[in-house]
This record gives sequence, structure tokens and C-alpha cells, in this order.
Amino acid sequence: MKLKPQIGRRGSDYAPELALAPGPAAIGDVGDGSFLAAYGYAWLAILDKDAKALKLYQAQQSGAPWRRDADPSGPGWAEVSGPTIPHPVGEIRHLALAFDSAGYPVLAYERSGELWIITWSTASAQYQTLGPYPGVDPVLIAEAEARYDLEATDLSSSDVVLLYLSPDRLTVNMRLSSQNYATETAVETLTEPAYLDQLVALPWQLEALGSLASDPKGHG
Repeated sequence: MKLKPQIGRRGSDYAPELALAPGPAAIGDVGDGSFLAAYGYAWLAILDKDAKALKLYQAQQSGAPWRRDADPSGPGWAEVSGPTIPHPVGEIRHLALAFDSAGYPVLAYERSGELWIITWSTASAQYQTLGPYPGVDPVLIAEAEARYDLEATDLSSSDVVLLYLSPDRLTVNMRLSSQNYATETAVETLTEPAYLDQLVALPWQLEALGSLASDPKGHG
């Protein structure tokens, strides 16, 4: 089973604050380090505005983690304890989720035209909050997803890629986990303002999905 991209058809409205990502059977446990151990399980993060909290879920079947290459007919979502966010849920939009090569969740979101990142710090053995950085529409993906190498046994060099738009929505920018997200790199300059919806893996490449402000129901 491949997790399908979630594309917002929202125009000037906001996309649902829900993010899907592949990850490990348990947070911080990548087993033998293989691709399926690190990215073989389905995870979901959602901003629950009723509970006023970020909630993290894993696809499970009969109380056990459900691997993505298993029978797709039976899994359900079970809540799992994860990182907390330092801002009120009502002030946050465009939630993004990925897992790093050590099996920890990375979250990114926009708040008042600024980006915030929550990631695991191996130095302090706890989650850290990075930012704010100028930008809108953050999306995340583990670079290993594009390798399509189910026999891989060393994913330690795999980056988590953060892609987002400049505040004027005219530049696509990137930050990498290997640089602790500190360095901004311009990836592409656009001819008109755009929305960024998702970053998906193709064989040996990553593809950004979004739409132009002049055609918000289109995508490319």
C-alpha cells in the first residue's frame, strides 16, 4: 500500500489540517534499519481543534502496528503519544509530518506567516522547536522514500526535506534535516503567487504538488 498525496482544493481557504506519512513500527525504533522497518508503517497527524491539541495516530490491526505491504482491508487508527506543540491549535495551519531516519516524527506548520519545526534532538534526548522562519505552506518528506529500495539497510544519511513558499508565494525554498533546518535554499522562482499542498516521492526524485493562485482548483 502506498500513502496517497492529499491535495487541497481550497482556493483562498485552508486545506484540512491533516498529514499522512510513513514511519516505523514504534517511535524511535527502526529495527534492523531496513527501509520497511523505518518507513513501512502508516502514521497520521491531525490538529484536533475540538480537543485543542495535536494528535498522532498509527495504523494498527488487532492492536499491533500494521505494515503498509499487508492486507489493506483491516487497519484502523490508534492514537499514539507524540510531541506537543508550543502554540494554540487555532493559530496553526498547513500541518506537515515526516519521520527521520532514526524513527522520530518531524512536524512543521505555519503560524502568522512564519514556519515552525518540531524535531527530535539526539543531544538533549527530547523534542526541540526550531523557528520562526519566514514562509508559508510547509511540506515535509523523508528523502529515503524516493529511493524505492526495499533492500536498503543503511538509511542514516537520509534527509528530511522541508519545502515551503516565501511569504509572497513567489519562491519555493528548502531546508534539510542534515543542516538542522538552519540554511534556506531557493529551489525555484515562480512567475505568479502559488499554493503548495504536498511533497511526494517518485522513483529517485521528489515532486511538489500545488496550484497557482490564479487557478486554485488546478494542480501541478
